Amino acid sequence: MTMAEQGVARRARKMVGALIPSKAKTALVSLPGYIEVARYSAPNILQPSVPVSAEVARQVEEMRAIGCIKIENDATHAVADYANTYFDTLEKSASHDLKSEALGKSDPRLFTHSYNTPTLQDYGTKVGVYASFKDPGLAPVLLNKDLAGLLYNYLRRQPYYRNHPVFEYTAPTKPITHGDEFHVDRFHQISAMLLVTDQTINDTHMEYVPGSHRRSLIKTGIMLTDEQSATWAANAKDQMIHLTGKRGTMYVFDTTGIHARRLIQGTRRKIFHLTWTTGHHITRYYETRENWPELESQPSYVRDMFGKIV
Repeated sequence: MTMAEQGVARRARKMVGALIPSKAKTALVSLPGYIEVARYSAPNILQPSVPVSAEVARQVEEMRAIGCIKIENDATHAVADYANTYFDTLEKSASHDLKSEALGKSDPRLFTHSYNTPTLQDYGTKVGVYASFKDPGLAPVLLNKDLAGLLYNYLRRQPYYRNHPVFEYTAPTKPITHGDEFHVDRFHQISAMLLVTDQTINDTHMEYVPGSHRRSLIKTGIMLTDEQSATWAANAKDQMIHLTGKRGTMYVFDTTGIHARRLIQGTRRKIFHLTWTTGHHITRYYETRENWPELESQPSYVRDMFGKIV
């Protein structure tokens, strides 16, 4: 196309754009994103649910109503206690890209891989690593049938681990200028945050706007600006859920809902963090499914959570 032809094309687009209402233009721009969402969010018509206990069924309904639930049991306490073996080693190590021997683990499959960027470090992230899915000490949560059933029945289709398990230690030491904004993440993305340290409302913690995952996505769109999210949060100040509690408390939340880190100078938070989607926005994995016999004995909906790992 010549420069003259390009100029004609630009003028034509501008003329057509002037004739289309702004809301319609927004919808057209958003259309590819909505098609992608539809691809990964339609319920599985052949198996829209898996068998779960009455307690898990109750948790599913609570998630649908509120968007964030609290779970505390033997499995969450066991993994919270075990997580400290990682933090104890990582806090003393100059490098956070470690193999099993450097981690003090006898299982040669294990490792950590740092994701701690300068931006995260700027607001106080001391440790930020991905860890292996294959650590038996993490299996009480990673391979938890109740948690897998909760996710499956909430999403009405198979969930997949979006990325490796995360160990994160945050301790802000200066006034916060960024990193604590209210925001939303992707549609049909669920996270779990397991507290490895006791957290109170006066400590660094997360806040969640209850019910904000149920907003009309047709009216607001899937994503909100930080300013829009902040307005929602201000209007829900009295109903805000604070993700606090004793070590071993786990929160599961729909990240389509509005949430924020509440970074508080002079405090600290250690967490074990997991994220699932229905198959979209999968990140890089640092291991394969080979040499993982523990996985094969699990029900299909548990095994398939790892189905995006090649």
